[in-house]
Amino acid sequence: MSVGDDPALAGAAGAGGHRYHGPAAVPELCGLRLDGAVTLIVLPWPQAAETEHDPQAPFRCCRRLLKTNGSTVVVFRPGPDLDKGTDHHGSVVTAAWQAGLACSQSIVAVGSRHRRRRPGAPSSAAAPATALPVVQFELLVFTLAQDRHG
Repeated sequence: MSVGDDPALAGAAGAGGHRYHGPAAVPELCGLRLDGAVTLIVLPWPQAAETEHDPQAPFRCCRRLLKTNGSTVVVFRPGPDLDKGTDHHGSVVTAAWQAGLACSQSIVAVGSRHRRRRPGAPSSAAAPATALPVVQFELLVFTLAQDRHG
C-alpha cells in the first residue's frame, strides 16, 4: 500500500502475489477497513496540509492497519524542505512513537551527480569530471511498538 499511487510498488506487489491499494491521501488511508491485514505501507513525506494539525493521524491509521509483522516506511525525497535542512525526522519519529509505532531502521540512498567541466576547459586525464554524492531519498522504517500499545 502506498499513499499516492505508485505504479512501481503496485507492479512489485502484483508480481509477489499481493494486493495493492493506493489511497490518494491520508484521509483515504484512514478510511480503509483492512484492520490488521496490511504488511507494508509507504508514506511519502512531508504529507499534505491535512496532517499539519495532527501529525500523528497517518501513524495512528498505519498502526491500525498493520499486521503484527508489518512495516510503515516513510520516504523523504529531496526537495526544498529537506534541502533547507528542515528536521522532519525528529517530528516524524515523535509522532509515530506517540501513535504506537517504533522506528526500527533509517536508510539513506546515495547516488552521484557528475560535475561537468566548464565549457572550453581543457579535457585531460589529469582533470576528469568529478562525481558528487547526492542523497536520492531517505527512509525511516517503523514497526508496531508492542511494549507501548501491545
